[in-house]
Amino acid sequence: TPRLSSLGATLVELSPEQLTDGPWCGDDTDPNRFDADLLRVRAISVSVRTEAAAPSLRGPAGLLFVRPGTSQASVRMVPDAEATFDVAPFNLEPGR
Repeated sequence: TPRLSSLGATLVELSPEQLTDGPWCGDDTDPNRFDADLLRVRAISVSVRTEAAAPSLRGPAGLLFVRPGTSQASVRMVPDAEATFDVAPFNLEPGR
């Protein structure tokens, strides 16, 4: 019998609660047991944002800086850099 309820045919976002509430693969004594919802993961989206460590290299909060700094001169400001990418295991990509 299936242990997981159906989420439909389209991709949906899984909440952190869904990935930690069971049902479990493995019994209570298995040190490697995991939530069965992890078998539903088809892609992971990752976002990384970096900023200058020194406040003297960051300007006022806004589009360029999440955490404000003390720099007043634009030539001494190092804007935050952000990268976003998706990871999908080769054999789990939708449409294959």
